[in-house]
Amino acid sequence: MEVLVLVLIMANALHSSATWCICKDGMGDASLQKTLDYACGAGADCTLIHQNGACYSPNTVRAHCSYAVNSYFQKKGQAQGSCDFSGTASVTTSDPSSTGCVYPASARNGRKGEENGQEGLRKFLFHQVIVEEEEEEVEEFEEEEFEDIIGGS
Repeated sequence: MEVLVLVLIMANALHSSATWCICKDGMGDASLQKTLDYACGAGADCTLIHQNGACYSPNTVRAHCSYAVNSYFQKKGQAQGSCDFSGTASVTTSDPSSTGCVYPASARNGRKGEENGQEGLRKFLFHQVIVEEEEEEVEEFEEEEFEDIIGGS
C-alpha cells in the first residue's frame, strides 16, 4: 500500500511540473500567423503541423501556432521570455496535446524523446510496484491496471 501511494505521488508530481506554451485565445489570425511564421523560422520543429503531419488537424492558425510556439519554447529550455511572442502566447500547465498529437513538455530529443522518457518511467515505476508487492506478498498488478492508476495512455 505504501508503494502505491508513493507511485501515485510521483506520477502526479511529474504531470504537475510540466509546462507548455500556447497561442492565446482572442488573437486575430493575422497576428497568430506572424507568430507561427516567426517560431518556425527561428528553430521550432514545425514538421508535424505540415499537411499529413500528426499535428496538422485541427487545421487552424491557432492550433498550428500553439504547436510551433511550444516547440520553440521547449527548444529554448523554457527560458524566461521565450513564450511571449509580443503578447500572442502564454505558458500553461494544462497539456494541450490531442489524440495523435503530443506536445513536448521538454526539449529532450523532441516529441519522441518525451514519449520514450515517459514510457521508461512507467516501466521503472511498474517494476518497483511489482518488486515491493512480491516482498510484501501482495497480489501483483497487471500492467493495464497500473496504467489506469497513473493515468497512462
